[in-house]
Amino acid sequence: MPDFSNQYSVYGIAISSSTQLPLLARTSDSESSELRIVFGELPFKKDFTPSEKPLYTSKLQNERGIPRLTIQALPECGYYYLEYSDDTRFFLDFEATEIWATWESPLTIEDALTYLLGPVLGFALHLRGIVSLHGSAVVMNGHAIGFVGDSGAGKSTLAAAFVQTGLPALTDDVLALEASQNGFLAHNGYPRLRLWPDSVEMLFGSTGHLPRITPNWNKRHLELDAEQGFFIRKAPLSAIYFLDPSEKTRGVEIEHVAAKPAFFLFLENNYVTTYLNSAMPSREFEFFTGLARTLLVGRVHWNPSEGPNPVRDAIQRDLQRNFQKSVLTPLTIH
Repeated sequence: MPDFSNQYSVYGIAISSSTQLPLLARTSDSESSELRIVFGELPFKKDFTPSEKPLYTSKLQNERGIPRLTIQALPECGYYYLEYSDDTRFFLDFEATEIWATWESPLTIEDALTYLLGPVLGFALHLRGIVSLHGSAVVMNGHAIGFVGDSGAGKSTLAAAFVQTGLPALTDDVLALEASQNGFLAHNGYPRLRLWPDSVEMLFGSTGHLPRITPNWNKRHLELDAEQGFFIRKAPLSAIYFLDPSEKTRGVEIEHVAAKPAFFLFLENNYVTTYLNSAMPSREFEFFTGLARTLLVGRVHWNPSEGPNPVRDAIQRDLQRNFQKSVLTPLTIH
């Protein structure tokens, strides 16, 4: 039986792990663990037969023509099976109380963590009934401001641009949300932003300014800490901006989105909408309806070749204008 003495918290859930995970915030209450993670082992010894019709097959493929990600249900075993094209594999029980991760050499546990802390835990949150968006967030005067969009839309880059002004990041890639009596809360992730080399060069002047997330990945990472750059607890969510980059755009245009179209934007950017093509649970319908009616929602049209700073400045001005006349608690933009 694995040793689960390593206790952590991320995205609002308590985790116990068979291996130390230095990136995550430690906790000491082993009784409150909601999710156990085992590295380097399979959850069962018997062979399993993959389904002829996977739940999800990525359209993106590697150089050998293998889908980047395939997700299957294994009813005979009681697990979902996530297989990446580099032979990293995850098994999640149907209630998302266990995750088992394996990988092949030359990959390491650090490579497995790049998947675990993004898509895999995003999938687990969905199974546990927790709504999450594909997005990043920063905190301004105690309020979370989210940036949501497709892969490559500039979410992490924009968050890093805000961090450069002295604002702390709250989360990257997975924006886990919770309804509260006074609105909605956004949970903190882990203290790191992942950036593509061109974003690093744009922000810091040189790709070599930041290290790779692992030797096997080309992405870089910006380390954060509680003293400077990372917010260590959940925060009330006040605004979300959907990023819509285009090389044809000149300047930055922020379009405010009414409740009905905002609902569909939230639906499209639900973290696992792409993975599970199933009917939306009523709880998610109500959740997205509440988000659309409560938050300041903007759609940002911008040209990524012009860099993130003009977008950052335009969002700051937009927040300053709108929160002065909003029913939400005003924000002070520093």
